[in-house]
Amino acid sequence: MNNTYAPPKAPVADPVSDDGAPTVASAPLYTTRQIGVGAFLGSAMAAAWLAAENFKAVGQPLKARRTLWLGLAVTIVTLLLVYYFVMGESL
Repeated sequence: MNNTYAPPKAPVADPVSDDGAPTVASAPLYTTRQIGVGAFLGSAMAAAWLAAENFKAVGQPLKARRTLWLGLAVTIVTLLLVYYFVMGESL
């Protein structure tokens, strides 16, 4: 008889490095809720910084750097749009 409430039997993979070895976080990771609160209270840059720290903790510095650049770009675009729509009227 099939138990529909049983967990799946598929193997769960841990994050792996380039050589195929599993990676262990070197520091506690930020949760998605913490990153979301950082984005709400701070900015896209705050959320990007928290996500980048997660990538650094699991040994993915390239993704951390890309995340920071993306967060900076989104923050700059947001500030430019706010300036254009709010301050542009008075120019």
